[in-house]
Amino acid sequence: MEPAFTAWLVGGVIFLIGVACALSLNVWSDIRPLGFIPLFEEKNIFDAIDDLVSKILLPITAFLTAIFIGWRADKKLVEEETGLEGTMFGLWRFLIAWLAPLAVAMIFVFAVFPNLIGQG
Repeated sequence: MEPAFTAWLVGGVIFLIGVACALSLNVWSDIRPLGFIPLFEEKNIFDAIDDLVSKILLPITAFLTAIFIGWRADKKLVEEETGLEGTMFGLWRFLIAWLAPLAVAMIFVFAVFPNLIGQG
C-alpha cells in the first residue's frame, strides 16, 4: 500500500471511531457494542473503548515492553541509553526484567477480573 493511502485510511478509521465515541455520550448512549463480554456488558461505545485500552491494551503493551527491554534488548545499547553503570544498571535491569512484568501482569489480571479482589 502507498503511504499516503495508508495515512488517509488510518485517519478515516480514527475519525469514525471518534465520531462513534462522541455520539455514544448522547444519541447512541443505549448502544452496547460489546455487551456479550462480561467485562463490557454495561459499557457504551466510549466506555468500552476506554476500558479496552486502559485495562487490556496498555497493560499488554507495558508487559511486552518490559520483557523486551529486560530480556531481549542489547545490554550495551540499553546501558548507553539509560546512562546507568555498574550496580545501578544491574538493579535497573533486574527491576525491568523481573519486577515490572510481574507487577504489570498483576495489574492486568485484577483489571480484567475485578472480583478477585472483591470489586465488581
